Amino acid sequence: MKPQMLTDAHRFLRLGLVACRWLALSNVEGSLAAAWRFLRAVSGDDAYEVYLSDQGQSTRHEALLSASDFYLSRLNHKYSRPTRCC
Repeated sequence: MKPQMLTDAHRFLRLGLVACRWLALSNVEGSLAAAWRFLRAVSGDDAYEVYLSDQGQSTRHEALLSASDFYLSRLNHKYSRPTRCC
């Protein structure tokens, strides 16, 4: 085997290893990001961002609520309804 071919093979192998590490890391990062988005959606932490995106796509031209006003209106709506507990 010629020395030049050996160094080219090593470069190719090193490039392949770097690409595999990058793909594995990006896959883990993508999975963690997806899990974080899911957790925020389930807990309601992303509700204000969803509200803003929905209002941005809406044809109605209403004033947007601030984040604190949005959460206060959600709390008022949540606790203003009667519950059937006890």
